[in-house]
Amino acid sequence: PRRFAVVSSETAAGWRDFMRELHENPGGYTFLTDLYPALMQGAESPQSIISAMDAAVSSGKPYDALLILRGGGGALDLSCYDDYDLAANVAQFPLPVLSAIGHDHDHHVVDMVAHTSLKTPTALADFIVGLFEEADGAVEQTARRLQLAVTSRLGSSEARVDRMVQRMRAAVAVKALDSQHRGERLGLRALAASPAEVLGKGFALVLKDGRKAPRASSLTKGDKVKILFADAALDAEIL
Repeated sequence: PRRFAVVSSETAAGWRDFMRELHENPGGYTFLTDLYPALMQGAESPQSIISAMDAAVSSGKPYDALLILRGGGGALDLSCYDDYDLAANVAQFPLPVLSAIGHDHDHHVVDMVAHTSLKTPTALADFIVGLFEEADGAVEQTARRLQLAVTSRLGSSEARVDRMVQRMRAAVAVKALDSQHRGERLGLRALAASPAEVLGKGFALVLKDGRKAPRASSLTKGDKVKILFADAALDAEIL
């Protein structure tokens, strides 16, 4: 609640104490307080307070609650707050009514039927400010839980990313090693199939016109050929 219709006496010390405590709160919370003056003691005060309450409703302003403030006084001064008509109006009022009447030891019918009753106007101001402090505390606690949850989630995500990177590096290393081994095997097979390697094993290579003669049937009488050995090359003629 931020917007209040306040029924009190504009000269009352309780009203001034309430305003100072509410608007000079250490949290810097802002409030709207409209005063609807009324007689706060004596035989005419119940009807005066009822008229002030009616004026607050008739104003059409979107108040969150109505406050009835009255500082300390004698038992006779405060007897008006046991008035039946005033108590009935408080109980049936369309807005929540918060009362702060008299001293700590005072308790009246209006206090019993009000939405919330505090002992003094200053205590009522502290109560209202406390609602905002409690709400701020809940927001801060939620923010801390969110921060912890986000930090935990980020840490979990980073760990998953690290594991993925490690698995990728391991897979790349295995792939590279496999490729290296495959290359080495291909190199060995290529080396084993090279002419020099074949000739070194005691074979000979017959060339006709600079090309390998695949079989004897490809040669005819009188063909000039070159026979290659590992250590020499001989020119020959087919007879």
